[in-house]
Amino acid sequence: MTNNNNDQETKSSKRTRNVNYILFGDFDAFSGNTVRCQYPRPCGTLSETLQELMIPDGLHNLEEDFTIFFLRRNNKTYPELLSTDQFIESDEEYEEMERKTKLKEESEKQKETENSEQNQDKDQLGLTKEEEKEKEKEKKIIEEKKTKDMFFVYFCSSTEESWSTLGNSKNWINFDENIKIMSGDATDGKEILFEVEWYNDLKLENHENNFYVFFDKLDNTIGCKFFSNEKANNFKTLFETFHQKKLEKYQSERNNNKREGEGQVEGVEKGNGNVMGKVDKKGHNDELRKGRDINLERVQIKEKEKEMDKIKENPNGPFLYCMCYVKTIKDDQAVRGTRYHALAIASKFQFISIFKPILMLHLDKTFQKKDSYEEIVADLYKLLNSFEIGEQIQLIEQQKQINRTLTQLPQVYTTELAVDNIQIPIRIPLNMLEDEMLNLSLISLVNDFQESIMVLFNAILMNKRIIFVGYELSAGFVCETVLSSILMVCPPLRGVIRRTFPYANLPTIGLFENVPGYIVGTTNPLFATKNRYWDVLCDVKKKAIQINPDLLSEMQNTPYHEYDQNFIKSVMYSITNLSSENEIRFMFQEYATHVLLMTSQDEAFINKNTQQLETSANQSRIGLLKNTDNFKTFLQDREIRKSLLNIKGMDTSLLTRQLYIKKDFGHNELFKIFEQFLLNINTEEQCLEFLSYFPESKGGLYPIAVNLFHSSEFVRLGVAAVLKRLDSIKTGSGLITGLNMFLLLAYERNIRYLGEKLEKFEKLIKKKIKSKN
Repeated sequence: MTNNNNDQETKSSKRTRNVNYILFGDFDAFSGNTVRCQYPRPCGTLSETLQELMIPDGLHNLEEDFTIFFLRRNNKTYPELLSTDQFIESDEEYEEMERKTKLKEESEKQKETENSEQNQDKDQLGLTKEEEKEKEKEKKIIEEKKTKDMFFVYFCSSTEESWSTLGNSKNWINFDENIKIMSGDATDGKEILFEVEWYNDLKLENHENNFYVFFDKLDNTIGCKFFSNEKANNFKTLFETFHQKKLEKYQSERNNNKREGEGQVEGVEKGNGNVMGKVDKKGHNDELRKGRDINLERVQIKEKEKEMDKIKENPNGPFLYCMCYVKTIKDDQAVRGTRYHALAIASKFQFISIFKPILMLHLDKTFQKKDSYEEIVADLYKLLNSFEIGEQIQLIEQQKQINRTLTQLPQVYTTELAVDNIQIPIRIPLNMLEDEMLNLSLISLVNDFQESIMVLFNAILMNKRIIFVGYELSAGFVCETVLSSILMVCPPLRGVIRRTFPYANLPTIGLFENVPGYIVGTTNPLFATKNRYWDVLCDVKKKAIQINPDLLSEMQNTPYHEYDQNFIKSVMYSITNLSSENEIRFMFQEYATHVLLMTSQDEAFINKNTQQLETSANQSRIGLLKNTDNFKTFLQDREIRKSLLNIKGMDTSLLTRQLYIKKDFGHNELFKIFEQFLLNINTEEQCLEFLSYFPESKGGLYPIAVNLFHSSEFVRLGVAAVLKRLDSIKTGSGLITGLNMFLLLAYERNIRYLGEKLEKFEKLIKKKIKSKN
C-alpha cells in the first residue's frame, strides 16, 4: 500500500468527536442523586461528584432546570499553552497511553500464563499419546487459520495522521471473546499483536478493494489489507458472524436481567416471606417499592458506580465544558409521586448549548422508555458526533482573535440534525474564545447591578474569591450570571473560566476551596452567611454586591473609584441607546486592556498630562494588580502572541493604539508610523493580521483614513500607500469600501493627485524592504 493511499484512508477513516461524553442520572428516593450511565466510558470524575453537579438543589420547585460545570481542570488555574487545539489532542494522547498500558498488562499476564504452563510441562515426565494428538490437532487448526486469514494489519491512533504497520504479512485473526490480531510467527499461536474489545456498536467498513476498517472503543482505527477477494470476503463473513453472535448474547443477557428483576418484584407482590400477612394495602405498596428499589436497583447501581469510579481523573485530558438539563414529571407510581431525570453532555468545545433542543428531546425519551436509557444515551452520542467540525474550529486563540474582528470571514458553521424525522438547525460559532459560552449577556448583568458592577470587575481582575448566591432562583440562571461576569475581563485575560464553578452546593465545596480566586455560583443561601468563603458576595436575587468586611478598606472608596464610575456611566448610556451585546463587551475589553497596559507601563495616552492624571488615580490598583496571577498570565500571553504573529518587525498593538488614542502627534512621528506599517506589512497574511487591529465595531480603518486630510503631504503619502496596499486584498478592499463617503472620496482623490509621487514613494519603500531583508 502506497503512502498516498495511506493518507487518503486515514483522512476518510479518522473521526473527530464533537461531544466526549454523555451522562445520565436520576433521583432515587432511597439512594438520592444517582449517575446511572456514562457513555461511551466513565469520564474519570467520581460519580458522587457528578451527581451533585448534575442535579441541582431545589429541583422540586421547578419543572426543569440546567447546570453548567467543568471537568479536568488539572488543578491548574490557567492553561500553560495558548494553542487550544493542543489541549484537545491531549485527550486522545491520554487514551493512547491507557491503551498501551492495557496491552502491556495483558502481555505480561500472558507471559506469566505461558511460563506457568511451561513449568507444569517440565514437572511432567512426558505427554501421553492422547495429549500429543490433541496438541498436534491444535497446531493444524492454527496453521489452517493462518493460511486462511493471512493479511497485513495497519493501526492509526486517534492522535496520529498516518498508519503504522503491526507485525508482518503473516498475521491472522482470532475471533474469541474479543477480536485478537495474532502474529503468524508464533508457533503456538498465542502471540497477540493487538486486541479489540467487543462492543455493541462495533462496525466493519470497506474503504477500498480488499481493505477493511473497524474502530475500537477509543476511536483508534484498525485496517486489514488482504491478498485476494476470497480472503477478504472470508474475513468479512467471520467478522459479521462473530459480531452477530456477541450481539445476540448481549441482548439475551439484558432481557434475562430484566426478567429476573421482574420476578423478584413479583415475589414480593405475592407475599413471599409473610409480607402480605402483616401489612395493609398501603403498606403493601410501600413494601413493593422498597423491595424493588433496594433489592434490584440499589445494589446494582452501587456496583456500577464502583466500576465507573475505578477510572481516575484524566491528568492530561482537555478541559471539558459540561451542560446538564434536568426535568421533573409527576408519576403516581414513583416514590413521592415525582421522577427526576438528568442528561448531560461533556465536550472540549464551548458551543454545547446549541444542542439544547436535541438534549431535551432525548431527555423526554428517558421518561417514556425508562428501561432503555442506555440505548437513548448511545443514540444521542452517535447523533451529536455524526458530523465533523473539528478542523474548522480547532484554531489557535490568536487566529480566532483575528477572524472574529473581520466579519467578512466565516463566523458560523451551519448544519441540521434529525431527531424523529424533525430537522433541527444547528449554528456553531467558529471563533469562540476559551472563556466564552453561548447565551450570555453582559447587558443584563450591567442592568442588574448598575454602578456597583465595577466592584465585581475589580474583584475578578484582582483574583478575589467571589460567590454568586441565587436563593429560590433556577440553577441555570445563576450559572449564566456567573459566566457573564467573566466576560468583563475576558478578553484581554484568558483562562479565568478554569477557576470558575458556575454551579456548586455544600457537598462540592472541596472542589473549589483551595483554588485561588475562585468564582462560584450557588442557590444555597448558607454560603452568604459564611464570609470566610468569599471576598465579594453577589446576591443575584436582590441584585446587590457585598464586600467582605476585612477588605472594605482595600476595595471601597478607592482613588480609582471615580475613574471606574465615569466608565460604567458611559456603558449604561450606551445600553440606553440600544448598543449591541458585542459593543458592550468590546467596551469592557478596551477598559480592562487599558488598566492592564497601564500596569505594564505600555499604554498610550492622549498627552502627557492625561498620562500623569490617569496613572496617579490608578496607582493603588496598579500596585495590587502587579502581584496577581491574572497579570502574570497576561504578560506571558503577550510574549506567546508575539511569537505567533505574522508581523514581526514592529509592535503593531502599540502603534495602532497610539493612532486611536494619541492626539499630539508631530508630522514626522505620524509619518514614521505609516512608514513602519509599509515596511512590515507585505503578505496577505500580514494584511489580515493588521486589519484585525481595526475592527468594524471600533470604526474600522477610520484612525488611518482620517489622516488623508492631514496638512503634511508626506503624511498623506504614507496614508494613501497603506490604504492602497490593504486595498490589494479582498478583506481590506471591503473595509475601505465601508468607509464613510468623505473618507472614501478623500482616498480616491489622493490616489489621483499624488500620482507619480505615490509611485516613487512605493518604489522607495520596496528598496528599503529589500535592504532590510
